Amino acid sequence: EFITTFSITGLMPFAAPVESISITDLDRDGRLDAVVSAGDGIFLRGAGNGTFLVSSLLSPAPVGKIALGDVNGDGWVDAIAMASSGLSIHLHPGVPLDAEWQGIPFVTGGQVQDLSVGEVDGDPVGIDDIVVVQTGSSNPLTLIRRLSSDLADSVIESLPYSRNPQSGRILLVDSDGDGGTDVLMRQESTEASGSLALWRSSAVVDSGETELSYNLPALVSAGPGQAEIELPLAASFEQDISQFTIAIEFDQLLLQMVRIEADADTFPFGSVEVVEHIDQESGVAVAELFINGYIPASGDLPIARLVFQPQPGLLGAASYQLADGLLVDGISYSNQAILEGDGALIAADISGAQGVVLIESTTPAPENMTCAASSVGGNDEVLIQWSNPITYDQPGGIQIRKNGVLIATLSGSTTSYTDIDAGSGSISYSLAGFSGGIQSISVSCDVVLISAPVLACERDDDLPERVFLAWGFLTGTSSWQLRRDGNVIANLSAVVSSYSDDTDLNAHQYDLRSIQQGVPSAPGICDIGDAGGSGTVPPSQVSAALIGDDDVKVTWFNGEAYDQVNVLADGFVAVTLSGSATEVQFDDQFPGAVIYSIQAFGDGGSSAIVNAPEVDVPLSPPSGFSCVSDGSAVELSWENGPQSFQYDEIVVERTGGGMSDFFSLPGTATLLDDPAGQGEWTYQITGYFFHEGVNHSAQGGSCQASISNALFYDESVAVIGRPFTVDLFGHLLESVSAWTLQIDYDGSRL
Repeated sequence: EFITTFSITGLMPFAAPVESISITDLDRDGRLDAVVSAGDGIFLRGAGNGTFLVSSLLSPAPVGKIALGDVNGDGWVDAIAMASSGLSIHLHPGVPLDAEWQGIPFVTGGQVQDLSVGEVDGDPVGIDDIVVVQTGSSNPLTLIRRLSSDLADSVIESLPYSRNPQSGRILLVDSDGDGGTDVLMRQESTEASGSLALWRSSAVVDSGETELSYNLPALVSAGPGQAEIELPLAASFEQDISQFTIAIEFDQLLLQMVRIEADADTFPFGSVEVVEHIDQESGVAVAELFINGYIPASGDLPIARLVFQPQPGLLGAASYQLADGLLVDGISYSNQAILEGDGALIAADISGAQGVVLIESTTPAPENMTCAASSVGGNDEVLIQWSNPITYDQPGGIQIRKNGVLIATLSGSTTSYTDIDAGSGSISYSLAGFSGGIQSISVSCDVVLISAPVLACERDDDLPERVFLAWGFLTGTSSWQLRRDGNVIANLSAVVSSYSDDTDLNAHQYDLRSIQQGVPSAPGICDIGDAGGSGTVPPSQVSAALIGDDDVKVTWFNGEAYDQVNVLADGFVAVTLSGSATEVQFDDQFPGAVIYSIQAFGDGGSSAIVNAPEVDVPLSPPSGFSCVSDGSAVELSWENGPQSFQYDEIVVERTGGGMSDFFSLPGTATLLDDPAGQGEWTYQITGYFFHEGVNHSAQGGSCQASISNALFYDESVAVIGRPFTVDLFGHLLESVSAWTLQIDYDGSRL
């Protein structure tokens, strides 16, 4: 209802006459806000009832009009104000605006008389451009083409304009209905013969309105020395296309761009001209495909092949992706196309146009590489260990690099190396094997090496059960961790440099670690001898806990400095560890109850055996159980739970129609094809394992499947004015000789 009564909800006094008012929902609260230029630049936050609250002032204050638009493509509306030296651009921070909304100066080369903001060139889609008319410049009418979120990433284009710029006023409008934003210039004049000027822009059609998408393979494999690597580019589009633009960035360290060529099957000889722009140093390439005529709307149509060569002697994973706003020779390019019908420019969806080229070797890489820091005699060292899947060349079959620099060439059977001059800081080691002179892909490990602190310790002469420890300052330390016999006994502040430990007369080993950015250093070690302790103190606080389905973790507290520790399972030695160990994990255990025990050996001989509470290990169940109907059958698949052994039997139960059936399968089975026929079926899987006189069972998940006669069709996308088809599918449990179909459709549209 239109109400003719004029209602004033409030008057807002300003310091100067109002020069412009712009309305939009600036803070995304669903209510319209206002930005006013009146001596000051004022953001008025709308209350939704016709009233406004002054929320922020633009700094610096504008010297004229303020326009609104998203000039950095972040989805938030920015304010662009006339300033003394051009423009002041106030980017929205994406959070509620403070009392002062700071601007960024943007020099235009003259005194701006009017401006307007909008998406003029559509490249890239979603970032608004700026048009200004200014005095004191050889380019009075200027289009500032915004290319990316970086304000400096702009191209200045001068539009021919010979009238008085002081009286020129700009309007951005689609004057011809082609979807493009045109620049309309009017001349304010008291004379009857005022003037209008128009600069037309090609249409910019959002990909949500007219779809264009580019696709590249996600994974391509290549061998060393392979002459060329081809990436086929396919396009899907709903209208006829007369020109494609393709822009790609790639890993220039591993890939050398050779050329971009049109697909020979889609474009016969002479039907397309390809113009390439390749910047190998930056890893950027562009191709423009000018079609002699047009390509009709298509789906997954091969249009181009991107051809690379592997860089000589280099292996690894090289990434590539289509990207918009790429610069080659100072010109910005994006993935887009031009419609044949009206010359409209449309942006491409490139979310499916990225991947990796695996430049592989016929020589397998070393496996299980680890790096471990240690301190030996006050020197920091790194022990590198690995396993070899084959015997590499003898000699020179293994190379080790440290931060990219070759430090060792070893025989092909070597499986460890110690860097005795490791240095400090973050270190990356890489390892490659050679077979027949062909290098494998490198494997790597990283270590942060922090110098070990120097730790001193001694017993108190008056109270020998007390041990006094002292150490010096180590640059970068955020905290200290102190251990006795492998057990953490204190975490200390970085400013602490001593500690008193009230313990006993037995021998002990202390180690102190500097913690820097969460990373521990190599330990500083100090040993205290036996001062009259008797025997070997047994470990304490022994516990065993189930981890996951069938893993067991055993932990304990060492009573003194041991020579070794034995871990027993039901009275039998399961593993022998160093005397400083305080935990061990047993993976993939057999099902059943087990008692784990700890026995230590030291200067007093063997300690008493200390038992952990009994832990009952269950049988790991089958996982990932799934049912998929295929015609009249159901395909079942799963993964077996145990890793170190197999089930003795697997039983699958099928229920449905008031009946149950059982399938007995070998313990290694992971698939079942059940010709169940029509019905609603539920399946349950159970694994069985017989161990030490007990038959253990582990019930896995369940799944359902429905089998019936069915007719269905896939959604179809059509282009107005063109015929299209809908494919009808049948899911049948038995043969048929004839069809009877009844189809309902929208006769007003089809």
